[in-house]
Amino acid sequence: MSWESGTNLLTDIEKHVTYDGDEVLVEKLRSIDYRDRLPDLLFTVEVPRGVRLTAYAEPRSNAYADLGPVEVTEVVLEAWKHRQWNRIRPFCDSEALIAWMRTERLVEFTITGPPEGANYAGYKVPCELVFNGLLGTRSRHTHLALRNDNRMERYVYDGGL
Repeated sequence: MSWESGTNLLTDIEKHVTYDGDEVLVEKLRSIDYRDRLPDLLFTVEVPRGVRLTAYAEPRSNAYADLGPVEVTEVVLEAWKHRQWNRIRPFCDSEALIAWMRTERLVEFTITGPPEGANYAGYKVPCELVFNGLLGTRSRHTHLALRNDNRMERYVYDGGL
């Protein structure tokens, strides 16, 4: 590989394989055409008057790094109970899961014990969830799995619902 000094743009690539003890050139990219930089104006958004920010944190910020697994479980479940989806997003980047949560009416929850951490890169927080739906009230015992081995350095949802 060759790089252009000053811009650090890739200028060419050669791919070699060893065959019967000899190095053989099998592919060579001789030139790369780079597009011009797009103007910053293309990424400017004008927000109409009266529009307000509804998110509680930037998804990649470490604003919640001080919260432990029990506290994050409480925030997520309380937000679910009150259908505050933007409060869940900093801890769950799965829109599919949030869409599923919208179909389930969580009316009550209880954390039933301390976080369990054996054989897992995070914690599993045991909890009892109570739902109210078309067929009445039902409860479910589950574990909310949370891990904080991410660059945001905060606990995020990893499974269990």
